Amino acid sequence: MAALLGPEDELEQYSLDMSTHPLNSRREVIGTEGDVVRVGNRIFGPVLRLLNINGPAVVQRSESGPLGTTPIRQTVDFTFGLGDRCLAIGEFKKPWTIDPVAWTTPRRAAPNANRSRLGKELRGYAHLYKSFTAVAFDGLHLLVLVFQAQTVEDIKDPNCGIISFLFESHCPTFRYGLFRALTYQIRRVVAPDLRGHGRSGRPPYGYHVARLALDLDNLVTHLGRTFSGATMFIAVGCSIGAAVLWTYLELFGGDPETSPFTGFVIVDQAPP
Repeated sequence: MAALLGPEDELEQYSLDMSTHPLNSRREVIGTEGDVVRVGNRIFGPVLRLLNINGPAVVQRSESGPLGTTPIRQTVDFTFGLGDRCLAIGEFKKPWTIDPVAWTTPRRAAPNANRSRLGKELRGYAHLYKSFTAVAFDGLHLLVLVFQAQTVEDIKDPNCGIISFLFESHCPTFRYGLFRALTYQIRRVVAPDLRGHGRSGRPPYGYHVARLALDLDNLVTHLGRTFSGATMFIAVGCSIGAAVLWTYLELFGGDPETSPFTGFVIVDQAPP
């Protein structure tokens, strides 16, 4: 998962090194979906505690509609949310509902009804709840689906790519998998192309550094509206990117009470 989600930082490593529960120290009897709910909630608790160490308040809700004011009659078994944004939706399933062979075999090589039915259900809920991540737990396996969608509407497209991860409940990486999947929804890397570069527009004007700093401010404002909740940024700039950051600070300041940035990383350029 590190290739997709990136390396964990020092805080995450410290948190993950903490013993939340001795491995293999208790046995669980899992015969019904009620047992799955009981075991799942017990396992999810330490993950939420790790997420909330010096971080945003991620909460788990059960059998409720989407966060915010949009009324939807259909409900999932549980959600993980931050503010009014749904980080992931989840479903508890009867034991052995998740077929590990089906989810670890390429779809084109072996079409499978189990995978198709469960995948369609999770995709539908993910679209309703505007969540790019969906999980399912059957007491034995944790399935994590990450939809490679640019917009919420893209999620319901059957051709939308999915990256799937499967963890066994007794595996030491079980909690780690859920932790990283949720962290991926909280912390993201945005690498914008400056105007005139890459896939950005090429207007015949506005190539002064001050204009590029204003572009950065416009981008941050847009992202703050797109990702509702407590959205904060750390800016990293090198070469002309560093010059843009210095100019941004000159124009907009860096007051921690009002600035959307919690920090700036300037690479290979001294203050002007």
